[in-house]
Amino acid sequence: MYHEFADPYTMELGMQDMNGSLKLRDERRKDNRALVRTGFDYQMDDIVIEGSFASFVDGTTHTKAGLDFRYNF
Repeated sequence: MYHEFADPYTMELGMQDMNGSLKLRDERRKDNRALVRTGFDYQMDDIVIEGSFASFVDGTTHTKAGLDFRYNF
């Protein structure tokens, strides 16, 4: 589980041998959010099944799930 406190922040960016820098300020994220993530893998002989589930919990909930099947030969 991951939790992010989304207070607006200012970031200064620059590159090596670059004159000056850029300042960015994030104003869009106003809510706190959390990421809940879990997964599994199951292996039987040459077959592997992997699954994952992630959900962002903030003002709206975004969910991502995946299931992978792999055969080793």
